[in-house]
Amino acid sequence: MTHPRKFFRIRLSLVLFGWMTVGALCYPANAFEFSSRMLVASAQTNAAFDQALAAYSAGDLNAAESILKQVVAVDQSDARVQNLLGKIYLKWKNVQMAATFFKAACAIDPKNAEYKFNYGVSLFDQKKYQDALPFFEEAIRQSPNDSEYEYNRAVTYERLGKKDLAVQGYSKAVKLNGKNAHAHFSLGRVYQEKHNLSKAIEEYKLAIQCDPNLAAAHNNLGVAYAADNNFTDSVKEFQAALKLDPTYAEAQRNLGYPQAHTSLGITYFGMGNYPKALEEYNKALTIDPQNADAHYNIALYYQHENQFEKAIAHYQKAIELMPDNPLPHNNLGVAYLKTGDFPKAEAEYRKALELNPDFEEAKKNLEELNSGK
Repeated sequence: MTHPRKFFRIRLSLVLFGWMTVGALCYPANAFEFSSRMLVASAQTNAAFDQALAAYSAGDLNAAESILKQVVAVDQSDARVQNLLGKIYLKWKNVQMAATFFKAACAIDPKNAEYKFNYGVSLFDQKKYQDALPFFEEAIRQSPNDSEYEYNRAVTYERLGKKDLAVQGYSKAVKLNGKNAHAHFSLGRVYQEKHNLSKAIEEYKLAIQCDPNLAAAHNNLGVAYAADNNFTDSVKEFQAALKLDPTYAEAQRNLGYPQAHTSLGITYFGMGNYPKALEEYNKALTIDPQNADAHYNIALYYQHENQFEKAIAHYQKAIELMPDNPLPHNNLGVAYLKTGDFPKAEAEYRKALELNPDFEEAKKNLEELNSGK
């Protein structure tokens, strides 16, 4: 038998919420020890920082950087300046340069939780998850009631494969802030990966309550409903996701579409509405011609319709895009078998078993093929 591929692929990403405006640095109480020149320089730095912060807040990153670079040229000791430069470079996706400035801010003011958090973000964005983790943990120690700090540490745990710690972290994040939509969403996704559909559905609903425009939550809720054979609500959620953003793959790369079209197609396929399924799969390919799931499921459609040559073409494309997945190899073997090409069928079954030696369906198919020779 062949089955539609009922899974979702949501790319994780740190969500940088609520950058805080940093207050003035705390100078020693015995300010009389400073020379008048240093006091003037300090006042000038404060004025320049305020000007740069205003430009940053207005979205004029070039102006903000120019002002701050002038400050750094004469005074590198202001943590606020280093931190704001880091944030500018982070927005420009220059994470290595951002990390340099965040690291400097942490060295100047090691007790500031935001600086530790920002440095952790810059390391995370370089995929240095193990290096990022202690900075998130230190930020949490210094500011234990911040939901976003907990959320981002949980994301890091998940990237490191520590799913149980991730669940604890997401749970703590929503406990600290019940309106943290992304924490609810991520908690739902982890529950779904653990096949706890009831918990997953509960968390996705909470995510949508917090942010009705979170298309990924609607999509994943639809996936969970489909896995629970609730196709009516599944279709509604996929349609809601697509209504929010029909080209989500291009607009929101961090949450990964056009999976909603593919998932909606899978649901229609499960309901026996095969033409509508094909329509949705083709919409997914229109958005992203390299969508492996769409090619795989189109192949299933053509195989169901006994159009094996078309099925073979799409299975081959799916394999090209996800060569380490045994499913399309097994199903390609079935399609070859239907066309009478037994050697190619055997080769695909063996490839599926090479990728997953415990793949029972591929074992059965290979045994049946060999017994019929």
